[in-house]
Formats: sequence, C-alpha cells, structure tokens
Amino acid sequence: MDRKWNQFAERIPLSYPLEQELQRRYQHVIDTADDDEAIYFLPTHLAAPDEIIKHANVRFGERSMVSRVEGTSLDKERVLGTGFLEGVEEDQREAVSNRGLPDGVVTAQELLRGGVSRSSDPSLPDGGLNQTEIRAWISAKAWGLDLLSQAKNRGLTFGPRTVKMEAFGGDWSYCGATYPIAIGRAMGLRNPIERRFDLMNPSEGPVLLQSEAVDQNIPMKDNIRRFIYEYRDSHGLRYLAQFFEGIRGIMDRAHKAVVELPHKDAHIVNLWGFPASRAIGIDEPPRRGPMQLSVGSGGQTPIPASIAMTRDELSLEEFRAALVSAQIRLV
Repeated sequence: MDRKWNQFAERIPLSYPLEQELQRRYQHVIDTADDDEAIYFLPTHLAAPDEIIKHANVRFGERSMVSRVEGTSLDKERVLGTGFLEGVEEDQREAVSNRGLPDGVVTAQELLRGGVSRSSDPSLPDGGLNQTEIRAWISAKAWGLDLLSQAKNRGLTFGPRTVKMEAFGGDWSYCGATYPIAIGRAMGLRNPIERRFDLMNPSEGPVLLQSEAVDQNIPMKDNIRRFIYEYRDSHGLRYLAQFFEGIRGIMDRAHKAVVELPHKDAHIVNLWGFPASRAIGIDEPPRRGPMQLSVGSGGQTPIPASIAMTRDELSLEEFRAALVSAQIRLV
C-alpha cells in the first residue's frame, strides 16, 4: 500500500480479494493437471507463491520446476554458460537493424555490471533499446533457456513446435504480458504461450479490474491475440478490446491493429476508462478515420496495448465483427 503501488483508491479493495480467489484457482489448476503436464515457476519469494510451489512439488514431483536464474546477469551466466550475454548483445544488434533504432548496443561486458543504467553511467552508449526493455529480455530469455535445460535434464520431452503452454500469475498488463510473450520467442515456440485473463490480476487500473473476459486468445495474423471484455459502470454495459503480441522478442518489430469503427461507436481509453486527453484537462478531440490500436508487448516494453471501449449503442456482435476484420500492420 505504498505510493508506488497504491496508484488509485480502489486498487487494494478490488485487487486483494481477487488475488485470494486467484490463489485458489491456481491450486485448482495444479490439482487437476494431467500426467503429461509440467509447471515452471518464476519465484518472487513471497509467502503465497512459496506455498503454491510447495503444493506443486507434491503434486507434480519432477515435473515441477523452479527458475534457477534469479539475481544478476552474472548469476544467469553461471547457470546458462558464458555465451548467454553475448547472445543478448547479438539480439540487440538484430533489434537495432530490424526496428530501425539508433545504434547503441550495450555489450556483454557492460551487461555484467548489474544495476548500471545509462543515467548512472555516462560511458554506456546512447540509442538502442531502453534499459527496461533490455533487462526484461535478459530475464525472459534466461527463463526460457532455463526451462528448456531443466526439462531436458529431467527427461521431460516436448516439441517447441507443438507444445501448448499457459501462463498465470500477475499482473495482466505488466509481468503477466511481457514475460509470456518474450519467453515464447526465447524458446522458439510456434504457438504463443496463452495468457488467461481469468487467471491473472489486472490490478493496474479500475477498468480491467471491473471487467470479465468475453473472448480470450483469439488468433489473428502474425500470432497476435485478441481479447474482448465486458465492463459495467454507472453508465451501463460496455465492451472493451485489446490486442497483444503472442510471441515477440526485442529483435522484432511491433504491430498495430487498424479497426474500422467510427468515433461515435468506440474510442480509445486508458486504464482508468478515460480518453488520454482527459488526463491533461481537455475534451476528447473527434477522431476521423479508423481506430489505430497499439498491439501490446507488456509493461516492461515501450509498447502498450491500447484499450478500445464501445459507446452506448454498439452491440457485442457489431464490436466483435469490426475487431475480426481489423488490419494488422507492422510499425
């Protein structure tokens, strides 16, 4: 409940009871798992996650795996080998080339100096990716490679081209988006790691916290996934939609979804349910042309998932039809 996390008045009253229910759902997922399923944990070392891990260890045995690559970049190299950070350096070069970024690669040796940022160390190069995105990719790639390594050592075989994976935990727009999307890329998966809205806490804003999923993980072009939610407030029932990348690493270009809906039927809002203009004290300017929705990659990247909200008269069927027809474009 400090100032960093308690960002709006309803956050604790809405998200804490939901978290208690989610913990019960996680136990149910574990209890009902099939014998050909395994589980991999990204530990936080808090009481509730540790309890879930202990429960899974009893239920799954060798099929319950916990990350060995927490800590610094050096800790990750000790587990994954000395070439790990050289690979991250090469990933950055590919990102600069593919995404048209100004040159500015942080080398493997520089990455070993944990906690260093461009603001604290003027010797680090300008340009390239922002520091948060690099760090998130280091973690995601380490987790993906560690999962593959542990599975192999335990004799757990699966095909990256055919395996089905689901992610649960928290939270929806940040870690619960960034890492499943990036881990799938690091593992070389063909199909995205599915993200279940009913198994994640969308605690970043009151709109998603008060919504229920209608459509989840609907496939779109380029492995993008579409989500529709039902939201009700004092103005009545409305629908929300987001597009997320299914599989994306730092080296990949981002996407946008172009949706043919007039301004009178739907508009883009923030996590509080308001147009961005409201936050700076002006009326929402009328939009001309289609909605341009950013396809999200998670809160540790600079690429958010736009939220489209219907206005009063648009039905679910009309909204869904427009989203199905959305054009997916590279940006």
